[in-house]
Amino acid sequence: MLFTMLTIIWRAEGPPAQGGKMVTKRMMTKHWKMFIVLLCICGALMLLRWAAMVWG
Repeated sequence: MLFTMLTIIWRAEGPPAQGGKMVTKRMMTKHWKMFIVLLCICGALMLLRWAAMVWG
């Protein structure tokens, strides 16, 4: 699931070296925050799944 999301982001943005574009510090910060949020969402979904298995 996480790999799929990262692939979608990669295709939307293009590879880092594409066209020789420089990534600004602001954009790097934005992408790191987005990556952390995706990890948190995936972690929360895994915890819900484990809870459902234990109490379900």
